[in-house]
Amino acid sequence: MPNQNYLKKLVCFGNSLTQGYLVPPHKSWPSLLANMAAIKTFNYGIAGDTTQSALKRLKKIDNKADGAFVELGINDFLSGMPIQTTFENLKIICNTFLNQNMQVILAGFRLDGFDTEKWEQAYESLSTQLNIPLYKNIFKGLEKRNDCFLPDNIHPNSKGYKIIAENIHDFLIKNRMLPSLQPIPSSEELVMIVDKQNKPIDAVPRYKMRKEKLIHRATYILLFNSKGEIFVHKRTASKDIYPSHYDIAAGGIVLAGEAWQEAAERELFEELGVKNIPLEYKFEFYLADEKNRVWGRVYTCKWDGPLVLQKEEVEKGLFLPVDKVFEMAKNKPFCPDGIYVLNRLFKN
Repeated sequence: MPNQNYLKKLVCFGNSLTQGYLVPPHKSWPSLLANMAAIKTFNYGIAGDTTQSALKRLKKIDNKADGAFVELGINDFLSGMPIQTTFENLKIICNTFLNQNMQVILAGFRLDGFDTEKWEQAYESLSTQLNIPLYKNIFKGLEKRNDCFLPDNIHPNSKGYKIIAENIHDFLIKNRMLPSLQPIPSSEELVMIVDKQNKPIDAVPRYKMRKEKLIHRATYILLFNSKGEIFVHKRTASKDIYPSHYDIAAGGIVLAGEAWQEAAERELFEELGVKNIPLEYKFEFYLADEKNRVWGRVYTCKWDGPLVLQKEEVEKGLFLPVDKVFEMAKNKPFCPDGIYVLNRLFKN
């Protein structure tokens, strides 16, 4: 389903790396990104800025942007500012933008020849705490590329800024903040990873989640008609888990940065073509087997209208009485998490 929250205006709040130190303004990464993504960017980069000095000019940012890219901290590191002070400041800055209903991206850094491990971990921690995406290294793609830097070996040249802009552009697309001209393969979609307490801790491509059997979130939407029958469908043979199995729920994996309800509505429309109907929350659960570790949230809804099955995921389907489904599950392959949900709803 189309994302209604694509960035249109982006504040780029940072230091000389955002300003475009010693390159023409149109060669800075915010300007290049604006051209690539067809959005408007506001370059609030100032050379030498630390998080402390950035706080003082935060109130001067007055526009109606819907996103903020926060690239600060490297000057704090180089000047010896305590790491705790830096990240207290960054938290205030990010929350200021979040409180204005802006999508916020936090950018970290990695410097060749410097021990930045603790700082990299602190960026990860703040990103997780605020539940905002982290662009881990503003120098991504420039490692050991002397041809991409000015003589000081810290500030990129025009070639370097072009690489930075391209990588940030790709990052925003993968995080669904910008539309993609080409659909992202489902295996490359970033999914939300959680711990055993259901707290978000990371965002990784779907294929990595499957390969490493990481704990993730998924929605389960049970669709009933006015007769009380439940819609049962057969999954296609191409599904990455439980192929050609029967299932009693529409739904799927919650993507990075996606809310439960948003994910449920998206999946119901994508799989069955149903939208704009009330979803009734039932319960959450944790389930683990040899193939899957998932935190699930269950919804039910009623629908007597037409269905449009997604051919890539749904082979066929029909409405059946619930007792018939339990009978069918005795000799047909069903998704185990779906049967677990059905048992909790009707046999507990």
